[in-house]
Amino acid sequence: VFVCFIFSSGCSKIIEIDLHYTKALVLNSIFNPDSSFTFRISTTASLLNNYNTINENLHFSLYEEDSLIFESASQSSMFKTVLKPVRGKNYTVELKSDNFPTINASDTIPNLVPIDNAYMIFPVGVDAFGIYKAEACISFTDPPNETNYYELLIHNGANIRKNLWYTEYETNDPVLLAEGDQDYHPTTFFFSDELFNGKSYTLRIKGDIGYITKDNILT
Repeated sequence: VFVCFIFSSGCSKIIEIDLHYTKALVLNSIFNPDSSFTFRISTTASLLNNYNTINENLHFSLYEEDSLIFESASQSSMFKTVLKPVRGKNYTVELKSDNFPTINASDTIPNLVPIDNAYMIFPVGVDAFGIYKAEACISFTDPPNETNYYELLIHNGANIRKNLWYTEYETNDPVLLAEGDQDYHPTTFFFSDELFNGKSYTLRIKGDIGYITKDNILT
């Protein structure tokens, strides 16, 4: 008779954290040219406490370049406008209150980079299930002397919001591989201009198109 005893042990480490903090206003907004500006106001909070309801007289100002385009005063935690941001313009927000330090922030929406050329090579191979593959080639010129980030969506005319190749695609493109997120099958392709700053570049991605029967492509 064999008797086996299994002992398991664990370890813990105490980490001291300073939970004292200075309470301050927090202003956030995600804006794009297709939607009106909306700003949400909150306050910082301790890890052990819930966020407090704002009970402050707030004065909000929005500037386009150096011109004041919107201002409002209230105790609301949200400021909505009917104004839409314009690409290439610099926007600055300023938030004042009776009991908190003034906060401000600036941001801009970059101009779109035009696609110089886009085409598809078909077929470029067949997978193990007999599905034909195509290769999409997208060429563009990156603006020099600035850091840019891109998002690529490949779609058909019937569904502009659906990426055709977000589940089954393959690429040896060094720019996409450098991002390190291909194993997660992103629904769109995100990448920076780190490897081609200020240069023309052609991005290449292969994906399944469908079966071919009597010269018809079935997707």
